[in-house]
Amino acid sequence: MTAMNKRKLDTDYLLIVENISFASTEIGHATLGRTATTPWSAAAEVVFKGKLKHILIFAVMAFDVSTTSVNELFTLIPASDYTDVDNLTAADIVDVIDLDPTAGENIVLANDITFLENLTNNYRFGWDDAKNLILQEKAVVTNKPLFSGTPLQALCYAMQVSTAVIYTLWEFALLTPALNQGATYPTLTGANGPTELEVAHTTLAGLILNA
Repeated sequence: MTAMNKRKLDTDYLLIVENISFASTEIGHATLGRTATTPWSAAAEVVFKGKLKHILIFAVMAFDVSTTSVNELFTLIPASDYTDVDNLTAADIVDVIDLDPTAGENIVLANDITFLENLTNNYRFGWDDAKNLILQEKAVVTNKPLFSGTPLQALCYAMQVSTAVIYTLWEFALLTPALNQGATYPTLTGANGPTELEVAHTTLAGLILNA
């Protein structure tokens, strides 16, 4: 079980990615993704800094995964263990990207953090608690995808299904399974679950949370 740890999520970390598989214009969803303000090229070495919650959101939104594995080669360390990141120069051939929404990179947004906090009921849920997920697209009132899973799986799904500004496109609710007796909720990671969610995304999220 992955424990909920708000203090750790608010701790500063560095995410060092070697030979990143995507450019700064190709973050997230294939057609509705985001573009970073500071450019980088695919195959570059990039250092991302921010709180662990910023890195978690970015990684599950953007990292290249297959059904069983994460393809990005990355290292995640507490920022306190590496104090020279702000002294890197152009000669180091490394871009340093700040993922904090206040930095203006437009990668992780303030809405993403609000979604994360509501997803965990302000950190009163556990990442692996059994939940039923309801997503209703605001533009299509009759469209109500219903799934069962965990808050961690729901986070990974939300970061993949759209631009991840979840409140812009969807009404959202998490319910305990006991409240929905008689209703059928396909599992998020099952054969009838959404195609946007790869199992490896939740594996990646677990690796980050256990850093």
